[in-house]
Amino acid sequence: MIEHYTEAIVLDKEGIGETDSRIFLYTETMGKIVAKAKSARKITSKLSAHLEPLTWSAIRLIKNKDWQITDALRQHRLNNKQFLGIFRLIKDISPIEHADPWLWQLLKTLYENRYSADTASLAILKISGFDPKHANCHNCSHQQPEHFLLNSAKYICHNCWSASGMIEPTFKLLTR
Repeated sequence: MIEHYTEAIVLDKEGIGETDSRIFLYTETMGKIVAKAKSARKITSKLSAHLEPLTWSAIRLIKNKDWQITDALRQHRLNNKQFLGIFRLIKDISPIEHADPWLWQLLKTLYENRYSADTASLAILKISGFDPKHANCHNCSHQQPEHFLLNSAKYICHNCWSASGMIEPTFKLLTR
């Protein structure tokens, strides 16, 4: 059994069964971690508020077969809901238990209010290998597309985006 104390950023949370949750964390030393939080969805849960997406928490993890969260204490929370989509993108594209110091530093600066949501999202896309300078529209190959589709992780130009009537969450590239 391994016990680990760390600061972590909660990227996302999914329900498992009736009362448990699967929590996606990003840590400095281990990168993305997927951990189970037992009874986190119960109304009397003391963990639930500390494990909401966009929360920076001090976490105590135990690993038998899989990671399990045994304790959490919220340190800070981002109030900007614009980060939910980009945090889910990090959850989807980051490898499990592989730390990226550049990404950790960028995420840390979000909580220190050094970046706007647009600037931080653009920087996260660049660090993650989705630099818009080298992107073309997925549909028509137009250079320098204006939108990044968060669910499918691809770029699309404004003409293709508006013609398709897309409802998929996007990140509009305001600056390059």
